[in-house]
Amino acid sequence: MKKLKFNSILKAAFEAPLLMIVIAMLFSFFYRLANLPVVTPDSIAFVATLGLSLLAFSAGAQFRISQLAKVCPVSFRLSFGGGPIFLISSGLAAFILIPQITLASAFLLGGILMLNGSSFDRRSIIDAPTPAMVKAGVRLESAVILVLGLPVVVLLEANASAAQSGQGVLFPLLESSKLLMLSFAIGGFGGLIVAVLGNFLPSKPDPKMVVVGVLVVLFITSLVGGQMIIAGAAFGLIWGEQSRAHPISRIKLRARTELYIIPAAYLLFGFTLSPLLLEAELLMVTFALATVTIIRAVPRLVALQHSALAKEGQVFLAWFGGTPGIASALFLLTLVNNSNLNDQELLLTVGALCVVSGVFTARLTSRPLSKLYIRSMASAHRRRLFN
Repeated sequence: MKKLKFNSILKAAFEAPLLMIVIAMLFSFFYRLANLPVVTPDSIAFVATLGLSLLAFSAGAQFRISQLAKVCPVSFRLSFGGGPIFLISSGLAAFILIPQITLASAFLLGGILMLNGSSFDRRSIIDAPTPAMVKAGVRLESAVILVLGLPVVVLLEANASAAQSGQGVLFPLLESSKLLMLSFAIGGFGGLIVAVLGNFLPSKPDPKMVVVGVLVVLFITSLVGGQMIIAGAAFGLIWGEQSRAHPISRIKLRARTELYIIPAAYLLFGFTLSPLLLEAELLMVTFALATVTIIRAVPRLVALQHSALAKEGQVFLAWFGGTPGIASALFLLTLVNNSNLNDQELLLTVGALCVVSGVFTARLTSRPLSKLYIRSMASAHRRRLFN
């Protein structure tokens, strides 16, 4: 009974990210007003890194990268077409609209916002009578862009970080590249071992064994000074490619991971970054609103042109997905202890504003849009019957 009640509370929190952020904002205000001990940036960054690593692992476990273009061409187009276009568009828009930001930091911001994750509205589309291609696109797109986009954003972070005295200008980028390859090797090797062992079991691969495996890999990666985010993504990607686990088991694994991590992550996000929202200027607000609307939707619509989807489906997916969500929020939190990062406070302020705007617009428009899309499909079907 207690477990059922706890799961109900988790589910309610999972489906109300904006409420979680508001609650965390209020708690943060009273926490600081009471002069309680300050939570260290290292602690915040570590928790955020661990959460993002587990989300990246569960996302990578959802698909086989070698079959993505065949199984879900919509996700392939949005990830390899819409994602990069959005990164470039939002990076250039940030550089133009925000005078204080450098070009390297602007593109880092664009990369962070590319890591979308409006998971709280995914079920409303999957459970609706929408085409299978749309359901697959909604389910897989955020997983693909998270796993494949994280290495790009990690390198963009290194590129936007200043070298310390005695180091060359390219030292942060070169060092980050080495750690990225090391972490990918550790995570990929761990994922391969767990997948092979699971495939030889007489029963289906055990999800608990997979979770234990990824936790061990993350621990080893932290011991050698690697990047846990990349190790988690690599583990999920290789395990997803090699495992014989049923698609339903993969979906349940991701749903369970998100159910536990996302509410806590939004609370941490609101608690840590909410004071920065008070420092937002008009140009930052303009950029945030543009990013979660036209700058987000147009590249996605371009990527979906000439796809098998009808025009209604293209417009729907162009607007529905791609909003900055939990992955963007967690990556921003991993930056709070990076004192070498250029424009650190500016990045956190604008990024937090974009995440809050993205969550608000996704919650405000996704369900009405899904109902409108279903009605438009029904109308198109009736027109085809009479023609």
